[in-house]
Amino acid sequence: MLRQHRATQNATRLKLGAAWHDFDLVFPAADGQPQYRRVLLQHFREPVTASGIEQPGTANWHSLRHTAASLWIEGGIDIFTVSRRLGHGKAGFTMDVYGHLLKGQQRAAAEVLDHLLSR
Repeated sequence: MLRQHRATQNATRLKLGAAWHDFDLVFPAADGQPQYRRVLLQHFREPVTASGIEQPGTANWHSLRHTAASLWIEGGIDIFTVSRRLGHGKAGFTMDVYGHLLKGQQRAAAEVLDHLLSR
């Protein structure tokens, strides 16, 4: 989807020529400039409302970020990588915030070591 979006954006860039303001943004205004926050928020609210979330008014930029981090960790991505993607200065901060998601890691580590030693 992002590749298609980028291709569409490149076509717009070529069509506008010198009128395009290249800030290298993923979701710029129609001429490439940054969008106003209220416009971004409006575009954000539309798919959130359509998603079926019980309380769409509670979804915000931070909840997207927190959800992404939680899904990465649950998907097995290491804390250091998650920390860097979130822009945290230290992985320890990420551990403090998201460490509770690693509940089964002690058991998993023991099982892996048990398997390796039983060979």
